[in-house]
Amino acid sequence: MSVNVETPDGRTLNCRVYQQCNNPKEYIKPEDFPIDKRPSPLYLNMILRGAEENNLPFEYIKFLKTIPHNGYEGEYDISLSLTEN
Repeated sequence: MSVNVETPDGRTLNCRVYQQCNNPKEYIKPEDFPIDKRPSPLYLNMILRGAEENNLPFEYIKFLKTIPHNGYEGEYDISLSLTEN
């Protein structure tokens, strides 16, 4: 879904967010995620990269690094526009 987010300098940005709809009754450690619930290596890498580029808290980045991927090694049917800094 899309939501408007106000930045510290007062700008309003329309941002894409994801809402978890099916919450487990108990906390599941990332290493215990079933293989079919794990993110792809590409998705996980993009989330981690975004967290680092946006200077999210170190503890959150550390947590992201504990999430195992699903091992997918095939092709992705998407196009990415990436720029290197």
